[in-house]
Amino acid sequence: MIEPVTFDIFEPQKRFRITREIVLLATILIMIIFFFIAPEIAKGTIGSLIVVGEFLFIIYIAISSPFLRKPLLGYFDGEIEFTQDAIVFKGSPYYLSEITAINFHFGDYYNQHLLTPPRSLNRRRSQGVDNYVEFTIMNEESYVVYLRCEDEDHHKLLDPFIHECDRWNKLREIK
Repeated sequence: MIEPVTFDIFEPQKRFRITREIVLLATILIMIIFFFIAPEIAKGTIGSLIVVGEFLFIIYIAISSPFLRKPLLGYFDGEIEFTQDAIVFKGSPYYLSEITAINFHFGDYYNQHLLTPPRSLNRRRSQGVDNYVEFTIMNEESYVVYLRCEDEDHHKLLDPFIHECDRWNKLREIK
């Protein structure tokens, strides 16, 4: 008997997101423009405060990057459950007997350290949402459901379900 396994469903959204590099470059550009527009003010204490503030901002971004997670480009929308003989998605069960093709992809897990270039100021921790299950049912409807893996071994909870999928595929080949 396979115990039901649940994962959070992630709904990705494609939209422009301002990165840390853009914010940093914009503040440096604003600082340079300010020094060219008002050189008298820039030479005084206000100019010194701006330079010190910019320097502290750069240090903060450089130090905090390895400890922060990438921004979520989407939202969480319920759970998906894998039972012994079905995938329960948005309240509807899709039974293995109806599924004609299934594919799993596990790309990361929550808080995984991402390999980014050392000079990058982007966040270096994952949100764990680069995982999905794609399945097609008999009437040719296809579904792609993005999942959140909580830790490195979270996807291994699906091993019994995947073996059950293999068994169903073997049964279909025999018929």
